[in-house]
Amino acid sequence: MPIVYKDSMRNFHRDLDVIPDRLADPGVNLAAYRRTAQYRSWRNSLAYMSNMLRDADVRDDCGVLIEFKLPSTSRRIDFIVTGCDRQGAKNFVIVELKQWDRAEPVPDKEGVVLANVAGSVFKETSHPCYQAWSYQLFLENMLDSVRSNHLHAAACAYMHNYPYDGIETDPLARPPNRQLVEQTPLFGMYDRLRLGRFISER
Repeated sequence: MPIVYKDSMRNFHRDLDVIPDRLADPGVNLAAYRRTAQYRSWRNSLAYMSNMLRDADVRDDCGVLIEFKLPSTSRRIDFIVTGCDRQGAKNFVIVELKQWDRAEPVPDKEGVVLANVAGSVFKETSHPCYQAWSYQLFLENMLDSVRSNHLHAAACAYMHNYPYDGIETDPLARPPNRQLVEQTPLFGMYDRLRLGRFISER
């Protein structure tokens, strides 16, 4: 399935309670799935996104795509907002969602962090900003529809449980990841309004 959910912003807010069910694997027992950490994670993250987008007054006729599968890969983009800016340019914003409340950089490894992934012990995984940036790069370079329709892309990461301390002082934004976070911003639990501005401006 190339995409799990695609609709207007208006209908995204309306469908908030049923979208997590649609994100279940085909044929799964829904009652059992609703008891999983994955289900709770989606419910929490989508609620944060809905509240943030409402506060930012992002237009109801903008588009929302959830779990968009990158062609010819197994990778999926958590959340995309589509629409036009004030100049009428057609844009989309990629948002990589993370539930983590802790993460640490790995010295001398750009784009890598230590995080508690899916309840496991801390292990190395991709920096959320690196994930978002790599998705943007893939769509800009590999998807003909992005180029032919002159779509402009932006990307960011939203760690809504992480107390992000800003690009000047937070460990996830220090070298070797400073340039990455400058290019593909990171937003944390205190940054809902800042993230809303980032999306609404685009």
